[in-house]
Amino acid sequence: MTDAPSAPAQDPPPAQPHYSFQEYELYYQTTERVIDRRISLNTWNYGICATILAAMGLATQWAVSNSAFMLLVFALNVLLGLMGALLCTLWISQIGDYKALNDAKFQILNAMAPHVKFEGGEVSFEPFRREWDHLKATNRLSAFKALSRLTLSSSTSEMMIPRAFRWIFMLAAVLFLAIAIANWGQMRQGLFRLAPQTAPPPVQTAAASLAH
Repeated sequence: MTDAPSAPAQDPPPAQPHYSFQEYELYYQTTERVIDRRISLNTWNYGICATILAAMGLATQWAVSNSAFMLLVFALNVLLGLMGALLCTLWISQIGDYKALNDAKFQILNAMAPHVKFEGGEVSFEPFRREWDHLKATNRLSAFKALSRLTLSSSTSEMMIPRAFRWIFMLAAVLFLAIAIANWGQMRQGLFRLAPQTAPPPVQTAAASLAH
C-alpha cells in the first residue's frame, strides 16, 4: 500500500505588528494641539466678528449726526457686512477641517492601541474606542452632515455661532444697501455739499463800469 499524501505544511500566521508606546503618546499629543488651535481659532474669529459689528454700529451712530457723510458710511457698512459674511464662511470651513483632522487622528490611535508594546508586556485597554462606544450607547452623539459622520452634540452647536454671525452680516449689508437706495437723493446731496463750490464772478454795475 502506498501512503496517503501528506497535507501541505501551512505557513504560520504572520506575527502581529507592535508599535512603540512612545510613538503612540507623541501622536496623541498632536491631537491635543489640534484641539487647542481650534479653540484659539474660534476665539480669534469671534473677536473679529464682534469688532466688525461694533464698528458698523458706531459708524452708523456717528453718521446720524453727520448726515453729509451718511452715504460714505452706509457704503462702508455694506462692504464690512460682505467681508464679515465671507469671514464666517471661511470660519465654518476651518472648523470642518479641524474636525476631520481630529477624527482621522483618533481613528489612527484606535487602530494603533491593540498593537502598542508596553515595557512590562501589558496590553492596551483601548480607552478611546471604549469611550466612543459609551458615547454612542448614551446618545451623546449627533450626525454632522458637513462631514457625514457622528460627532459630539456640542460640536454641532459650535457651527451655530459662525452661521449666526454670517446671517447677521448678510442682513446688515442688505439693510444698509436698501436704506441707501431708498434715500439716494438726500444722501447724494449731502455728499455733494462737501465739495468746494467756486464762487461766481462779481457782477459789475453800470456805475462802476463808467467809473473805469
